[in-house]
This record gives sequence, structure tokens and C-alpha cells, in this order.
Amino acid sequence: EPETIVVSELEAEEARCQGGDAEACRQLARRYENRGAEGAQSQRLHQLACTGGERFSCNSLTLRYGNELGERTMRERLAAGCAEGEGDSCYDLAWRLLLGIGGLDKDPRAGWAALERACDADHARGCFDVAQSFRTGKLHPDGTVDTRRYLASLTRACELGAADACSELKP
Repeated sequence: EPETIVVSELEAEEARCQGGDAEACRQLARRYENRGAEGAQSQRLHQLACTGGERFSCNSLTLRYGNELGERTMRERLAAGCAEGEGDSCYDLAWRLLLGIGGLDKDPRAGWAALERACDADHARGCFDVAQSFRTGKLHPDGTVDTRRYLASLTRACELGAADACSELKP
């Protein structure tokens, strides 16, 4: 009678991860974190998952571990999505560039350009943030205040479903 070999779920997940399954690497990293074992092991697993395409692991590397690989990878992916007209990607990229998260420098001009592209791609919150910037001059890299562009962006944001923009347009 053949011998039955029992492989633990953890070992099976580790084998899938080492075999290139990015989702298995992310799940394994989360298991270690849930057990209170954050550190080098979970960071290593998140790195494998991030380079394998798991965006949540890239975020974990950035936010939990301050690892620049996660932020660089996310910015590259978001930039690619933004270049293809994905409003969510443009919006997320804009704020990463405007805030300079993940140990990477701020880039106000590129952040502003991505925010405008988010609005151009019909991202309601992007249009609202563009409008607020033209009202206050705070996000615009040159501090530009422009009432006409504020109202145009606010109207667009409202048309796209941003309730706060619609409220602001009411007299």
C-alpha cells in the first residue's frame, strides 16, 4: 500500500508561491501578518507577490514596510493604466505623486497632470479635486486660481455624480 504524504496548507501555499503564484505569496504574507509575525518573512513574500502583479502586496510594501519597490511598482502600473485612459489609475497616481508617499519624492507637476487626466477620463472625484484646486490654488503647481475653470470642473464633477460638487453648485 502506497504511503500517504500529508502536506500542510501552509507548505502547499509556500510551494505555489515559490512556483510563481503571486496570489499565493500575498495570501501567505497575510497569514504571517495575521499571526502577528510581521517582518522580514512577510515583507519578502509581499515582494514576490508585488513583482508578480499583486497590487495589494505592492501597497503593503509601501504602507506597512516603507519599501520603495512597492511604490515604484504601483506608480509604474498606475502610469500605464492612466496612459490608457483609466480614470481610477490617473486619480491614484495623481495623489501618490502629489503626496510623495512610499519614500519617493513628490512631483507636483506630474501629479497635477495626472489629476487633470483623471477628470478628462470622467473620474468624478478627480474633477472635483481639480475644481477645488482652481478655487484655492493649493494643488496646482503654479498656485493658479481660476474661477471659470473652477466652475467648469465643478459642473463636470456634478454631471459625473459627485454629490459634493452638486451641493457646492447650489446657491
